[in-house]
Amino acid sequence: MSETAIFITSDHGFKPITRQLHPGVLLQQAGLVTVKTEKAENGRDRNIVTDWKAAVYTTGSACAIYLKDADDKETAKKVRDIFEPLERRADSGIFRVLDEKEIRNTGSNTSAVLMLDAADGFTFGANYSGEFNVESRSRGMHGYLPTRPDYLASFIASGAGVGRRGVIGLLQMTDAGATIAKTIGLNLRNATGKPVKLSK
Repeated sequence: MSETAIFITSDHGFKPITRQLHPGVLLQQAGLVTVKTEKAENGRDRNIVTDWKAAVYTTGSACAIYLKDADDKETAKKVRDIFEPLERRADSGIFRVLDEKEIRNTGSNTSAVLMLDAADGFTFGANYSGEFNVESRSRGMHGYLPTRPDYLASFIASGAGVGRRGVIGLLQMTDAGATIAKTIGLNLRNATGKPVKLSK
């Protein structure tokens, strides 16, 4: 063990869910997405987007709303009018609605006009037709915004080069690789994170 270091990390947290929200349904109902229905090869109905002014991009329990024309202020206002009233409303499933400034501050995709963060127990889907709020087939999900205080990943280190004991505090995801490399005497080129000292 004197020459071995063991590191246990996770790439994201995970939370239990029971419901799935489809923001695209609200966009379609507001006339910002046009959908047509046709038969798929298996005989079932398949909905296809034929035109859009706003669209969704989901990453689990976060959802970005994009505009076809980034300068379309009328559509941007319609999108805000749809989602901002749902923030923290008990029955909406939406914990936060982030505007463009807040999106930039989180380091997320600045092409989005809005970003949605799901409330506990909820996640997002990409449908443009059907119901907005449905039962989720999954029972757990990731993708919540990293600003959530209860949504943390793991970092555990032991063995050679690790002299500290106990809690080292919050570690940024980008610091994990740099910390591991420094602890075992490697130089991780082009690393964006900063190593945390694990020796005494």
